[in-house]
Amino acid sequence: MRITAIFLLVAGLQVSAGTMSQTVTFRGKGDVLKKVFHAIEEQTGYVVFYSKNLLNIAKAVDLDVQDMPLEDFLETVLSNQPLKYVIENKSILISPKPTVKKESADAEFYAPAAFVQITGIVTDTEGAALVGASITVKGTKNTVITDGNGRFSINANVGDVLVISYIGYQTREVTVGNETSIRVVLNVSQVELEDVSIVNTGYQRLSKRELASAVTQVKYKDIELGSKFSVDQMLAGQVPGMMFLQSSGEPGSTPKIRIRGTSSIIGGSAPLWVLDDIILEDPVPIDLSNLNSPDAAYLVGSAIAGINPTDIETITVLKDASATAIYGSRAANGVIVITTKRGRIGKPQLNYTGNISINKRITYGDLNLMNAGERIKLSQEIMEDNIKYSRVPRRLGYEGLYLDYLDRVISYDEFKEGVNKMARNNTDWYDLLFRNSVTNNHAISLSGGAERTTYYASLNLSDVQGSAKGSDQKRYSAMLKLNSWLSNKFYVGLQVNASNTRGRGFHSSVNPNKYAYETARTIPANNDDGTYFMYYTEQKSQEFPAVSAPKEDMLYNILNETKLTGSKSNVANITAQFNLEYKFLNYFRYRFTGGFDQALTNTQSWAEERSNFVATRRLWNAGSLVPGTDNFNNSVIPWGGILSNNDQRKYSYTVRNSFDFNKTFNDDHLVNAMAGQEIRSLQYKGMSNTYYGWQPERGNTVSPALTTAYLNYISNLRPTITDNINNNLSWFGSLTYTYRDKITVNGNVRADGSNNFGENPKYRFLPIW
Repeated sequence: MRITAIFLLVAGLQVSAGTMSQTVTFRGKGDVLKKVFHAIEEQTGYVVFYSKNLLNIAKAVDLDVQDMPLEDFLETVLSNQPLKYVIENKSILISPKPTVKKESADAEFYAPAAFVQITGIVTDTEGAALVGASITVKGTKNTVITDGNGRFSINANVGDVLVISYIGYQTREVTVGNETSIRVVLNVSQVELEDVSIVNTGYQRLSKRELASAVTQVKYKDIELGSKFSVDQMLAGQVPGMMFLQSSGEPGSTPKIRIRGTSSIIGGSAPLWVLDDIILEDPVPIDLSNLNSPDAAYLVGSAIAGINPTDIETITVLKDASATAIYGSRAANGVIVITTKRGRIGKPQLNYTGNISINKRITYGDLNLMNAGERIKLSQEIMEDNIKYSRVPRRLGYEGLYLDYLDRVISYDEFKEGVNKMARNNTDWYDLLFRNSVTNNHAISLSGGAERTTYYASLNLSDVQGSAKGSDQKRYSAMLKLNSWLSNKFYVGLQVNASNTRGRGFHSSVNPNKYAYETARTIPANNDDGTYFMYYTEQKSQEFPAVSAPKEDMLYNILNETKLTGSKSNVANITAQFNLEYKFLNYFRYRFTGGFDQALTNTQSWAEERSNFVATRRLWNAGSLVPGTDNFNNSVIPWGGILSNNDQRKYSYTVRNSFDFNKTFNDDHLVNAMAGQEIRSLQYKGMSNTYYGWQPERGNTVSPALTTAYLNYISNLRPTITDNINNNLSWFGSLTYTYRDKITVNGNVRADGSNNFGENPKYRFLPIW
């Protein structure tokens, strides 16, 4: 027995001495614990026993040691790990640290050392659960995936960092603290993949793979053009199948947009605009894109004109019949859904965006048009070839000088000098009427937020000069958005937009580009003394019927006309929106949306007394009429100018309630259903009138001459009242079924009741599906 005891003691000492004599060398940064154990086995010959589950809770190892004794090495490696070790002969056993006893003021309990079970939910900024999001304890392989409701549960140490990631969204890191339940909101990534992008239809937010509809989505950053005034102008050429026609080069002009062609003979064909789930209405009760002779109306802009483009996140175009089933018959022309930016979680961020662009004016060098010398040469060739004019030329330009020479009004030397002078002048109408236009766009925004509440605020100034002198437009706009999850189930959002747009333009009788393109450069703009060169237009023989034709030839000068005529607009708009969401029973969500929109619009168009436009209404040039004569009494406006004024007020509100159901069955079958009710009201109040005898030089007074012609004229002239109200009550529903993200079926239905349908119950709530 003594011999045996001595033998075991010697063997034990040998084992201990052998253990202490083993050393380990290791260099690594961010390596997993498995690699460390492998190095021990290779360098010492010891076998390390451990469970793979333990590696999931282990942290990464940063170590650089040289010939460190094995036990010291193990102590160093595992000092910051929830693990312990035991050496048995040539084996190393790795196991979790034992539970420790913790005391509180109320009671005693036992818990694993440093471990906390974290539960939570992962959603996007709209509150939709993100299924399949990854949650990892940073530096470890401890990873879990969110379930069909976006929920997860994971074990971690206090102070650990959870890394939450999802394809198409920005990755977030959350430090584990005392809270055991958290809510994580992920923002859409700027490099969001197209096949998993979220589509906002205005009523729902669905993944693209859940839609069978014809939908095109673009981002503002892809269409941003600093020289454009509004987002509808920026959409030119950006959406496949969308027809875009810019009928005017003025900065505030409303383009014609056609998504589904010309779908109506007498009705409008413009698409429906939706901003953050609320339908927008034009500030005046007409389809501005169909106006051909609008006076100042073209300066008003479309429903979206007052929105600051830099506030826009995405633009979704709904093209097919399913859009009609969602929004009703008004969406037959297609729907353009705009989603604005939201605040992002984090420290306050102040962003400034600004650009200044210069557009070079058009020149005769850009066009295949004759200069003055070439125009004179053409006239000479016509006469040399004995080609007859279709009518007697006006006494203007080369032909006018030639006729004066034939009539012996001027001598040959005077005729020759006049021709040389025309060639030297070579009037540049594009230089006189156009300019190198400058566009200024400046926007500043402030965004930020905490875990549950975000905010976004912006200010914008756009100053756009038209290419023609006397045309410009300015817009001032502001936005404020506040979004907050008061709890994991309850969300509220508030949004306010305000804008003021002011435009200046031309009277409907003035078209600078048409004049510069068609007018010969042999005609001077000014006399030698600097006064305007006035020439006869021969409107006396061209106006019909004869009773309304001018009684003498009218004098005209384009510079005089642009000075004495014009138009302007002023549109002030404010919209407010309140959103509320409540989640219940895991798969259901209730949504409330309330919106209010008000716009005040004033447009004016004028022509002063000495303008050619007023002269054609007077039937005489300015200064030709003498009070008390028959000619004076037969003129509707023997003195003063003409002022047209139009005031419009728009009020609209929307109240919407809806319920959503979203659930995945057996990981294969996704069902998304939505049903709701909506009340909308749109009211216009307006009046327009035209005033004769306007005298701006006397403080904008109106003092018409009470002639016989004027009294007969105003007997048929009444102020136009454009009051109108449109109320709607709607029911709608949508159902989407997706099988393994491969097969998708969509169905939509809507029923509208409106005061426009009349009183017959037969025509109420006709469904569209």
